[in-house]
Amino acid sequence: MINSQLILERLILISEYLEELKVLSSMDKATFLSDKRNSAAAESFLRRTLEAIFDVITKMRSNTLKASNVLNMRATKIVGFNNGKVILKNCLMLPAPSTFAAS
Repeated sequence: MINSQLILERLILISEYLEELKVLSSMDKATFLSDKRNSAAAESFLRRTLEAIFDVITKMRSNTLKASNVLNMRATKIVGFNNGKVILKNCLMLPAPSTFAAS
């Protein structure tokens, strides 16, 4: 089950960090570079934004994979029986287990 509260909290943080980055990006170059804290703040907000994005993706993907694992295995087996090959990670083709059993 996806923790929607956690996802919402991360999305709010992302929005807040992006607003701070917009403020920093609106400065002209000379003003931005005149205070070394601006570049440190920009780096921090960017890093925090990326961490929050990765957190959301990881949580959603983890829960989605758990929920759809059985369906994916079934789909892979169907493809294997229909085409004689099993697709692994959508890029690697391996002989289907039925090929080995028949030989």
